[in-house]
Order: sequence, then C-alpha cells, then structure tokens
Amino acid sequence: MARHAAVDLAQVVNAEYNPHAQDRLPPEQLEALRKTLAAAGMRPKQDDEADKKLLKVRSLYEPYCDALARRLLLTLPPWMHDEKKKDNWQSGPWDRAILAKGLGEGVHVVDDHF
Repeated sequence: MARHAAVDLAQVVNAEYNPHAQDRLPPEQLEALRKTLAAAGMRPKQDDEADKKLLKVRSLYEPYCDALARRLLLTLPPWMHDEKKKDNWQSGPWDRAILAKGLGEGVHVVDDHF
C-alpha cells in the first residue's frame, strides 16, 4: 500500500525519476543494520540471495521516494541514525498542554519532538 501511495504521489506532483540517485543503503550500512537487528535478537539472512531480494524490494519504492523528496524539497531519512533518537510519534507537540489539563496522566513528555 505504501508503494502504491508513493507511486501515485510521485505522479500527482510530477516528480522526475533520477537514474543517478545515490544508494541509501550501501553494503557497509546494510552490515551495520544486520548487526543492530542481530543485537535485538533477530536473525537476518546474510547471503547473496537475501541481498538481491532486498535490493529488488527496495527498487520498487525507493526511486519514487527519492523523486518525491527532491520534488518536495525534503531529505529522506537514513536507514539508521548515528545516534539514538526518539521517533516523532513517541511524543506530541501538545503533550505538555494535555498534562497540564490533567488529561494525560500516562503521557511521557519529551522536548525533542522533531
């Protein structure tokens, strides 16, 4: 569904395909990603077949995401951040107001929303 949305949005905003787009997941970052997954208890496959399958899946959506980002003047996020960050869904900009009103007793407020 997400791929379908990316394709449709790229068409709506007249985004252009870039055949020279930089690979967002070069081999050294893929290896780091696999190590992170393994450290979390997962067992990612680490063979040529797995690499080819991942590349094929990524080729179905990444060119559209790249084109959308360039057209909308956005920066695509990296596959992995160098430092641990909270995702923006983990806190909201109104959390302090909600807490002040007494509506969100279990809400954890963080200042670094974005």
